[in-house]
Amino acid sequence: MRSAPTMRRSLVALMLITLMLSLSLASAASSTVDVKSEGRITEDALGLETAETNPLGDHLLIAGADGFVRIISAITPTDATTAVELQHSNTNTLRDITWHPAGNTALIAGDSGTVLRYSHEDYVLTTVMGTGALESSDISAIDWRLNGDYAYLGSDTGVIYRYSSSDGFTLLDMSANSAVSAIECHEQLQLCLVTTLSDGIAIIDRDHDVSWLGSAGDTWVDVDCPDVDLNECVAIASGRRISAIILNEQTPASTRIESPIIVGELGGEFVSISIMDDHTVIVEMAPFALIKFEMDGQKAYQVLEHATVSEASATLAGTRLVATWGDDDTHGLMISSDGTVSSFSPPAVVDDELMFKAIGVLVMIAVPGTIIGLIFMNSKTLQGWYHGRRNARREAKRQAGIDEIRAQKIAERAAKNKN
Repeated sequence: MRSAPTMRRSLVALMLITLMLSLSLASAASSTVDVKSEGRITEDALGLETAETNPLGDHLLIAGADGFVRIISAITPTDATTAVELQHSNTNTLRDITWHPAGNTALIAGDSGTVLRYSHEDYVLTTVMGTGALESSDISAIDWRLNGDYAYLGSDTGVIYRYSSSDGFTLLDMSANSAVSAIECHEQLQLCLVTTLSDGIAIIDRDHDVSWLGSAGDTWVDVDCPDVDLNECVAIASGRRISAIILNEQTPASTRIESPIIVGELGGEFVSISIMDDHTVIVEMAPFALIKFEMDGQKAYQVLEHATVSEASATLAGTRLVATWGDDDTHGLMISSDGTVSSFSPPAVVDDELMFKAIGVLVMIAVPGTIIGLIFMNSKTLQGWYHGRRNARREAKRQAGIDEIRAQKIAERAAKNKN
């Protein structure tokens, strides 16, 4: 019988081995995605400021400096045969896009009170009438509310307007003194959030009343509401700060801004938010990097490190991210300010390969049977390799038996013929 000290040492060794293996597997599972540059959508570098997928998710409307507007495929964005450059005479910088909930038109807003309407049916851009009411303000944010009857606009001087096709543009609020950085309307509730650079966050209710929620001490740069089934939105601020915002539909002015979470151990700054098809919140960073934020649990995770981008393409690493779209935090596409499209996907090295490499290190400090057993239980590749070898041995043994019987019968026939 094994002595108690020996058993304790074995148990401790087993626990250490299990812990090391768990850490190894966790590290492999949390590794960043790989990134690949897919090329620019035009030969010359652009000055993109905004990009937005349509409600169906199959097209991407992009806009930026010098009045540039183009509609491209969200599936194959670098395919020039599917792109249409939209012609118009306005050369002002365009800064934000909002698709109508019906998906057949979009509004594009920018400097000097520019507001354009894009028709997806015939690829036509027209100037929205009545923009004189904006007094040549540089419009920095725009969004339709859920039923598409009103859109809200914000300027770089903090003024908030509303727009409808019947009433035109109407001044709503001019309490803020800093730029409106983003406007986001919830897709299920008649509520819209407005972020500013130094005046905090405001909420607009169904009757167009604007209430300021506070948090003026933060430099808010973007806000988004990732899931129609949640009464929560997420806002980001400089200093890598993220806050959940709990909407109060009954008393909008009582909407609560949660204490910011500061995402440490990262370089750079948050610049914008994108929502993936599975409602994952992706935060774009400068320099070029991505993190994801989980609303449930209020946790942030690195998705794409800047070092990974630099290794893949120094040119890509030097661009500014404008938007991200795709399936989830492991498969997606990105577009940069110069018009470069890039893709991200899981690393080529899979967990099983990492486990094979781990055997050489761990087997020297572990009980061979224990560590190999642990690795075997967690590796489909090892299991397949083992079962393949076992079946091959069985087949070889079976074939050898058949060959032996066949040889015996041949020998018996030969002996009978001699007689």
